[in-house]
Amino acid sequence: MADTCVVSVISVYHENFKNPYRHRAVDVVYCTGLELLNLFVEECGAMQFYGVLLGLISFLVIGLFHPVVIKCEYHFSYKVWPVFLFAGAALLIASLFTANTFVSAVLGVVGVTFLWSIIELFHQRRRVEKGWFPANPKHHAGSNEVDETKIFKNS
Repeated sequence: MADTCVVSVISVYHENFKNPYRHRAVDVVYCTGLELLNLFVEECGAMQFYGVLLGLISFLVIGLFHPVVIKCEYHFSYKVWPVFLFAGAALLIASLFTANTFVSAVLGVVGVTFLWSIIELFHQRRRVEKGWFPANPKHHAGSNEVDETKIFKNS
């Protein structure tokens, strides 16, 4: 809806002024970030920035989830995995019903990252058992003493 408003305002400027882009920056202020990106992509012609932007978002989401997995395993143990399952499934379902393709892709990336984090929670538990990460005494009684048979059996 805001795209239509911005385009109609720009067309009015185009009819009334010799330089149609003179007031464009003022009009774009009223757009959301995604609408601003759409206008930028339209101005650049054939160049598509959605792939690059989605790659950056994926990189940031994966980087954000690395410490989240470590903290969740420390504070709640690996038993918090159903929360990750529910959040991942909910985001993937939401991505199926989202009209905007880019937003749907971002929801899909975050949803799959939640699901992948379930695997990483169990791997993190093994890393704690091996002594590579600190153990929470509430959840890992005596886990600072490593049982080597347990490590080699699970590896």
